[in-house]
Amino acid sequence: MKHLILFLLAGAGLYLAGVDFETLLGLDTAAVDTVLLVVAVLFAVVFIVRLIWTAVYIGSGQYALDRRLDQWIK
Repeated sequence: MKHLILFLLAGAGLYLAGVDFETLLGLDTAAVDTVLLVVAVLFAVVFIVRLIWTAVYIGSGQYALDRRLDQWIK
C-alpha cells in the first residue's frame, strides 16, 4: 500500500510538473479519460463502503475505544 501511494504521489507530481503521459506514451485520450473515470468511481465506491462498514462496526460495540468510553462513563 505504501508503494502504491508513493507511485500515485510521484505520478501526480510529474503531472503537475507538466509531463504529458498521453503524448509521451502514445495513448488515446478518450481511453485514458475512461480509465481515469473508472478508477475514480471505484475509489469513491470503496470509500463509501468503508465508511458504512466503519459506522456499522462502531455501532456494533466491538470497537475498543467505544468500550473504553463506556467504562469511563459508567
